[in-house]
Amino acid sequence: SGSEQVPMEVVCDFHKDCSNGKDENNCGQCDFEHNQCGWVRPFVPSKYQWARKRNATTSGNAPSIDHTTGTDQGWYMIADQTSEEEYLYDTWLVSPLIHHSFSTCEVSLWYYLTRDDQNSTLSVLGKAEQEAWTQYWKSLEDTVEWTEARVHLGRQRNPLNLILKAQLGEGNNIIAIDDVTYQFCDFPEPPVN
Repeated sequence: SGSEQVPMEVVCDFHKDCSNGKDENNCGQCDFEHNQCGWVRPFVPSKYQWARKRNATTSGNAPSIDHTTGTDQGWYMIADQTSEEEYLYDTWLVSPLIHHSFSTCEVSLWYYLTRDDQNSTLSVLGKAEQEAWTQYWKSLEDTVEWTEARVHLGRQRNPLNLILKAQLGEGNNIIAIDDVTYQFCDFPEPPVN
């Protein structure tokens, strides 16, 4: 069987253009159990960096269980301290490019956020090519357990990257995420008649 090819602009547009649907894999939906599903960490000289970990592999502060499996063997992404020397407290995690979405489009993610410092936040931003970043959601309260955030993306006409931005202040602050899903993002089928 020969491999199918589709143009880049229909990859990650919430519509399966390949018969096996592979053009919609690695678009950012992720439970982090096997990999990061296309989410990347741009290099920013920060004290913190997003890392895929599980409780068995984290140093110090971390959720004891992940959201997907509910065990200490499950994986999640955590904004972990990696450097004493750097001065920035922000770290970014960037999704694969989403090519467009319908007006009902939502992103659901589960987050874990405990903080000594009220300046520690998790934000969901969108970055289109020419535009400035749009903020869709920002954490306003602590959670000592996995909590769902639903972020309304709506109609996107231009290619967009989602950015998960963790800002960690001084003190013992934990920001982790798990189980990112897109919902209601595909365009409805045109009516038959």
